[in-house]
Amino acid sequence: MAESDYHVTAIVLLMDALRYFFRNRTDVFVASNMFWFWERGNPAARRAPDIMVVPGVGNHHRYSFRSWNEGGAVPALIIELTSYKTWQEDVGPKCELYEQLGVSEYVVFDPMSRHISPTLQGYRLKAGRYRKIRPAADRTLASELGFRVGRQRRLLRVFEGGSRDPILSFDEVAAQNEELARENERLAAELRRLRRRSGEGNGR
Repeated sequence: MAESDYHVTAIVLLMDALRYFFRNRTDVFVASNMFWFWERGNPAARRAPDIMVVPGVGNHHRYSFRSWNEGGAVPALIIELTSYKTWQEDVGPKCELYEQLGVSEYVVFDPMSRHISPTLQGYRLKAGRYRKIRPAADRTLASELGFRVGRQRRLLRVFEGGSRDPILSFDEVAAQNEELARENERLAAELRRLRRRSGEGNGR
């Protein structure tokens, strides 16, 4: 369960952005707070990451993700948002577990800037061990999946290529379209006003 509205918003934005990024891929599964089971017959061998991205499997709805039903697939990327209750596990036991299970990349983000420093940390498997991902000049972390993640106030955003602007959520796109519609209406009204003035001038 998310700890605060900041956590919920950050997770929703990540889900929207990652699903948009992989919109043309039918073989990439993106999930949030879904149980991942990796050991058949052992229901205790499970975690529910805040975000997980699993390439090489069908992109369809599931009740849970069971590795043995997916050809042994494990997430290529897991993102966890730290909180007062979880941060020690996020940077300790979870990090060690995901390393052992072969999760290629692990990102930890502290939206409240209270628990870990730096507040955005990434790890990548090298020879079976996690090594820290070095931030770019703009402080984003590049994923081998083809995008970057970076902090924006209390949110973690997804960036494509070399773009400075994050992938917008559906709500942000809707708000942007509404603002554009209002601006178009303002310009149309101004154009009508100028035409009326021009017509009045020509009639003198």
